[in-house]
Amino acid sequence: MAIIKTAVDATIAVTAVDTFIYDTRKDSDGGAWRKRTQHTSWYNEELNTATRGSRKEFPTVAVIVAQNALNNGDTAITIYDGDDSSLPMWMVCDVNATDFWIRSEANGSRCLSASNGIILAGQNGTSISSSLLSRMDLLKDRLERHFDGGVHQIGFNTVAERNVIFKIGANGGLNIVSRYVNDVAMAVLPNAPIDAVTGLPVPTIAVATDGGVSVIKDDGTVADKIATAGSAFTKVLKIQFTGNNDISYFHDRGYGKHNNFVIIPLSVWSSDKSSFDHNGFAGFNTTPTLYPTGIGTGSNTDNDYTQIQSLGGDDLVLSKSEGLSVFDINDRSRDASAVAYITSDYNTGWMNGDIKLATLSDTDTTNVVGTELVTNGTFDSNVSGWATSSNGTITWDSGNGGRALVTSTSGGGERAYQVITTVVGQTYTASVYTDSNSNNATPLLYKNGALKVQPPGNYVGWMTHTFVATSTSTTIGIGWNSSVSGYYDNISVRLAEEDRSVNGNGLQVFGTVTKTPVATGADLVGYSGWSEDNYLYNSSIPAFSTGDYFVSTWFKPESNGASYSHLVSIDGQSDSTGVTLKIHHTNGNSVYFYGNATTLVSSAQSLSNGQWYCISGGRVNGVWKLYLNGSLLETGSNNAFGVGGSSTCSLMVGHNPTVGAEFTQGQQALLRVSATFPSDDQIKKMYEDEKTLFQAGTQATLYGTSDAVTALAYDDDTELLHAGTSSGRSVFQGLRRVDNTTTAVGVSISASNSMVLED
Repeated sequence: MAIIKTAVDATIAVTAVDTFIYDTRKDSDGGAWRKRTQHTSWYNEELNTATRGSRKEFPTVAVIVAQNALNNGDTAITIYDGDDSSLPMWMVCDVNATDFWIRSEANGSRCLSASNGIILAGQNGTSISSSLLSRMDLLKDRLERHFDGGVHQIGFNTVAERNVIFKIGANGGLNIVSRYVNDVAMAVLPNAPIDAVTGLPVPTIAVATDGGVSVIKDDGTVADKIATAGSAFTKVLKIQFTGNNDISYFHDRGYGKHNNFVIIPLSVWSSDKSSFDHNGFAGFNTTPTLYPTGIGTGSNTDNDYTQIQSLGGDDLVLSKSEGLSVFDINDRSRDASAVAYITSDYNTGWMNGDIKLATLSDTDTTNVVGTELVTNGTFDSNVSGWATSSNGTITWDSGNGGRALVTSTSGGGERAYQVITTVVGQTYTASVYTDSNSNNATPLLYKNGALKVQPPGNYVGWMTHTFVATSTSTTIGIGWNSSVSGYYDNISVRLAEEDRSVNGNGLQVFGTVTKTPVATGADLVGYSGWSEDNYLYNSSIPAFSTGDYFVSTWFKPESNGASYSHLVSIDGQSDSTGVTLKIHHTNGNSVYFYGNATTLVSSAQSLSNGQWYCISGGRVNGVWKLYLNGSLLETGSNNAFGVGGSSTCSLMVGHNPTVGAEFTQGQQALLRVSATFPSDDQIKKMYEDEKTLFQAGTQATLYGTSDAVTALAYDDDTELLHAGTSSGRSVFQGLRRVDNTTTAVGVSISASNSMVLED
């Protein structure tokens, strides 16, 4: 375990299971309580022993380390003096199987927190005898233990008697919902009552257990959220107070449903005396999650969160085995909030509200080359190249310029299929158009025999599925959910440029799209080389109809050769559903939205060649708006025409299917499309946080090759986020990585005032 304190590095030769930097300067009185402890047992106990260091006074900065303690006499917690660069031991707390203040943990886990002279040590020892929440009150000079079953033990023991038999003095009323403690957090709320003995405000304690959440309030009561048998709410794994004193946590949903993230507003948990509803944050327990492309379609079944960390205010970062989810939470509403995903390979930038697409976010400079992998998917004159199952047929039909008539002769399932060649690990998008059928049946799209897309019955339109190839051959199949005949056309599988949003709407690659760093030495790449043959396309992005529509993208114009060009187009530009974001090159690279055969909103702002800009906007409450670099440029007409078809719309990058006019004169990156229009403040934040990613030398991803984040910490003094993986510790300022180490991080990081503690 290494401890970095400003320019001084020190190492403590122990294996930690949790760490905590207790900076008393952040206590309610700035740590002045340390000067009022001469009466305590621990201040006057013998110094320079195996369990007590050479200093009487509690350190200004204490480095607390929890260790494995399986046998009687083992060290469970060591407090080091962080005021001394050599980090000498200040105090040791040993264990006994059942009789000490802290018990041996039987291969379980420990967690730590401290505030206003109180140190908490929770443990889940996988057995009743080794699981509890231990509490040390340095000013009151006493020890306590919290259990379930109505048991809260206030000991006769002083702190100096921490390593002898625990003597129960009284049973208090602060028992917790379960003694199996997984995490603990503390916060001092505004207007907290003053403890008559210590003279300090009483902290509020939030406890995550196998049986739910317990909040030990500053008024001497406990409120619980209890996990009940058969519910989708089981053990709570990690818990934090946000900067606004809401409680955030994630819990194991059980039954193979993985972990789920919840926020309980202060107004909900603080007002209830005995229990509270864990769905108090309306709908936010279904927040979009970070997962690798190809898993699910936003069904919230892969929320394997591993860490949670407050970033001040209501902002949070959560980690998974696939990287970081950074949340900008607004108005306690999912649709008013935003999330950014950061892995070792990409950085999405901010995705707001009901996000539909987030792409052009890679760091790989390899150009993407897309060719059609399906043979005879357009059925211009026959159905050659397609095989059928024993219960289906495929025949050619001359309608609509040639299409396939697929018949299911017995029940439903895959009825026609083709095997294509794929590359293991690469991402592809399959698309197919389904036409009318004879029995109000549901069309089906299969991959390797498994059903992947099933729209409503009698559906007419496009179906798409993005997947990561797991073998060198992949089977694409079509069929119906009952005995029926119906039509399919334009079946296509191409290499995809990944959609990093929860939807996984990968964009098919046509031709070659060039990828180069956005600046010298920068991680993020820009996409260019657009032409009539080189572009990105998806046939079935969810339609926006007459509702709100928002698009944000970064672009760099490089010449004024053409009169105008297209950055992103939905359903062309001139019909009643088409809208496109265009650049007017001969008018100083000015930008405008065009759709429904009219200019919706335009700007006279001239933009220089060779410079990156963030252009964003769309329609909100029927009115079109245009923003440049986070500031509102223009407000346009009230035009409520339907964007996209009845259920889906096509989306094209770098080209327009109606009029051409490709964006041949520049680069593009970080494209996001949403059905939620963000606030002006959010649009400004989007620009300010993302602009650093376009500077020379900027790192945008987790350091190394590992996405599995093992530990998180936020230093609110430096406003730096520390994320540990097996590749090292990545340090982020906003969305930008500003530093890293190369030593693997285990289970814990703690950070305060530029001191960083890691195992």
